[in-house]
Amino acid sequence: MTDVETSPSNQTRRTPRGLDRLMYFSDATVAIAITLLILPLVDVANQISTHPAREVLESHAATLAGFAITFAVIGRFWLIHHRVFELVDGYTYALVRVNLFWLCCIVFLPFAANLLSNSPGDEPLIYGIYIGTILVTNASMGLMEWMILRGPHLLHPDCEGQLGLFQSVLTTGLLLVALLLAVLVPVVNMYALFLIFAGRPIGILRNRRLSRKRP
Repeated sequence: MTDVETSPSNQTRRTPRGLDRLMYFSDATVAIAITLLILPLVDVANQISTHPAREVLESHAATLAGFAITFAVIGRFWLIHHRVFELVDGYTYALVRVNLFWLCCIVFLPFAANLLSNSPGDEPLIYGIYIGTILVTNASMGLMEWMILRGPHLLHPDCEGQLGLFQSVLTTGLLLVALLLAVLVPVVNMYALFLIFAGRPIGILRNRRLSRKRP
């Protein structure tokens, strides 16, 4: 028999096998999504047989940039997901459903990147789809963090105080501002994403202020 601990009110499942399956499925889905990013570049590579390499690379600079940026974005999301679930000792079906939604956003990112790289010009809608997808992905990750903190017996007892919501909420807010800028001020376009780099120094300043207030 499988050792299962159930909380009737929140339907908390604490089987190590179930949590492992959730992580394996999530890791596999992210791996597939990040691999799909290379497919447009395979088509680009095929053109080198009939065109000079420099000409091909210059004409597909947007595709190459989209690959690099989206690879970094998905990689960063996976690192956050991995760090958070390293602290988890259980899960609920609600958490599983939000995790599935997060994975849906991850899988959609290569499509959004393809739209961006093939866009003929400054199209606010395309910028909105790409940045909006990143925004929703980050927000769903933040929701999972909130559920882990609020849920009974989800956070490992030895990991108390290692998970917080400030950075996630801050990044979501910065992404929302970036989305509005990209859509309402098209000349800003993808440069609006540089706003998220302000998140780390803001977090460091906040932590310093909190440390000074502590006796």
